[in-house]
Amino acid sequence: KLVERYTAYLSSPSLLNQDFNGFAKTAGQLYQLLFKQDTLPVGRIIVSPDGRYFPLEAMVTSVRSPEPVYFLNEHAVSYTYSVRYLVNDFSKFAGSPSGNFLGVAPVTFASFAHLASLAESDVSAEKIGSLFSKTQILTSGRASKYNFMQQFPSYKIIQLYTHASDSSGNGEPVIYFADSALYLSELIPENKATTQLIVLSACETGNGKLYRGEGIFSFNRGFASLGIPSSVINLWSVDDQSTYGLTELFYIYVAKGMPLDIALQKAKLDFIHAA
Repeated sequence: KLVERYTAYLSSPSLLNQDFNGFAKTAGQLYQLLFKQDTLPVGRIIVSPDGRYFPLEAMVTSVRSPEPVYFLNEHAVSYTYSVRYLVNDFSKFAGSPSGNFLGVAPVTFASFAHLASLAESDVSAEKIGSLFSKTQILTSGRASKYNFMQQFPSYKIIQLYTHASDSSGNGEPVIYFADSALYLSELIPENKATTQLIVLSACETGNGKLYRGEGIFSFNRGFASLGIPSSVINLWSVDDQSTYGLTELFYIYVAKGMPLDIALQKAKLDFIHAA
C-alpha cells in the first residue's frame, strides 16, 4: 500500500504539488519500512526489484532539516534484473564501436501516430553530441526506424528523444520514429551491438508486461538481451524541457568519464538545486 501511494504521488505532478506533506510522510514511511534501523553506508547501491520498478531515490530519509533529505542525496542508485545479470562480463561479447554517440530526434512524427512534436529535441541532441567525438545526429526524416536499426549497433552511446508507450495495439511496448513504429518484438538488429549505454528519453520506456520470476519485459530489457549493459529509462510521462535539461546534465558527467550511476545522481541533484 505504501508503494502504491508513493508511486501515485511520483506519477502525478498535480497530486505531488497539492499534497507535498503527504508525499514526504509516505516517502519517509517507505524508507523506514524497507530499511528500518539499518544504517546504509553512503555511496552506490544496486537494487534488484521483485516485480515492477519504483524509484528509491525519492524516498525521504530525514525530515529534520528545513527540507526533506532524499535517498538520492547520499546514494547513487542503479537497478538490475538479477544477480546473475550483474555478473555477466559484457566486455567479452562487445566489439569495437565505430562511433561514440548517436543521437536520434525525429521532432515530428507520421500522421497515423497522432503524436505531438518534440520541439527543440534536435537542438538538445546536437548539444549533447558536441561533448563527444565521432558523433552522428539523426533528426526529422533521417530519424527513421530503418536508419536507427541499421546504425545503432555501431555506436557506443545512443540517445533517443521520441515518444513511446508501454502498450500498443499489438499488446507490447512501442517506440516511435519519424516514419513508423518499432515494437519490442522487432528489436533484432542485423549486426551485433557494440553499444554500452542507451538513453530512452520517452514516456514509459521502463514499463511492459510482468512475467513472474522474470520481471518486466520492456525496451530496456530488450536492449539488455542484445548485450547492451546499461540503459536509462522513464517509468511515467515526462515533461519535454525538464527531460532535455536533466539529460544534458547527465551527459556532461558521462563525457568526463564518471560511472553512469554517479553521473545520473549528480545530474539529478544539479537539476533539483537549479529548480
